Amino acid sequence: MEKYSTLIENGQWYKGNTHTHSTISDGKYPYNEVIGFYKNRRYNFLAMTEHEIYTAHQGFDDKNFIIIPGMEIAARPPDGVYYGLLVLAKKELSELKYANLQKVGPLVEYGLPWNDEQGFQKSINKLTDGDHISIVHCPYWNQMTPESLSAYSGYCAIEIYNHECLHYGRQGNAESYWDYLIKNGRKIWGIACDDLHQGNDSRFIEGAWIMVKAPGLSIAEITSAIEKGSFYSTQGPQIYEYFIQDDKVHLECSKVKKVYITVFGNFVDGKSTYFCGMTCWENDEFFKSINNKMVLDVKVNQRQSFYRPSRLTLEKYVVRITLEDEYKNIAWANPVFINK
Repeated sequence: MEKYSTLIENGQWYKGNTHTHSTISDGKYPYNEVIGFYKNRRYNFLAMTEHEIYTAHQGFDDKNFIIIPGMEIAARPPDGVYYGLLVLAKKELSELKYANLQKVGPLVEYGLPWNDEQGFQKSINKLTDGDHISIVHCPYWNQMTPESLSAYSGYCAIEIYNHECLHYGRQGNAESYWDYLIKNGRKIWGIACDDLHQGNDSRFIEGAWIMVKAPGLSIAEITSAIEKGSFYSTQGPQIYEYFIQDDKVHLECSKVKKVYITVFGNFVDGKSTYFCGMTCWENDEFFKSINNKMVLDVKVNQRQSFYRPSRLTLEKYVVRITLEDEYKNIAWANPVFINK
């Protein structure tokens, strides 16, 4: 039977943060110190994403750490909603069209007509050009709505958890936006990050990160893996393997208390008409402990709720899982899309 997964078969795991600021824009510490904060915490890659300033810092890479060039950029309509993108390089420094510390944008200023010719889509099209990937950042904090976000395309992921936004106003979790996009037929990945503006303060740094499975540690390999969904987001729980085969969820992970499984199915005109969730607890019959890791095997329709008007058909569906450990730390796997 075919195995469905977003994770590549062969690769190494690399830890990284995709949203970071220094005094070059509105961060509190110089970029060399910020980079040092993450290197000392054994991150493998870091994107410095200053506001409208492209950064491609050199001199910090070693065999276990790289800087990914990038920036944060905004499209600003008259209604005051902040439509924000993170832009990360897909190519090595010598191939990039922007220079380190180059001012770029904002592409759409206040007062301009807000439409697809001079709006957020234009920004995405201009920046996601083969040289970069784009990520919609903190949509909840920025007062976007799931409906407004679904009107745009070309970005590969959204921030489903922003640690700083959670601390300042509890507007950091955008899982509902993610589910809305998936339910409406979109293949979008979910990214968790620090969005660090503060210093080496445990309240703000290493609050969430991504673990990327890639062939190697280079700009092209890491961002290509992100674009393909070969990663998961976490606050601590680890995922070692995750796939769907024979309509069964197979998960290998660190010790957790429970796993939430969300299923989207019965697609009509590209939209899911079936949405259901179930929870597997650590002592469930579906869990086993093997070689100091937990292994879960469960059918996707094992616990369909009796009150659902329709049952899941198994030709085309999507599965998204979330893990929670005993300290309430979360890990989010990317959705797996099954189309037989």
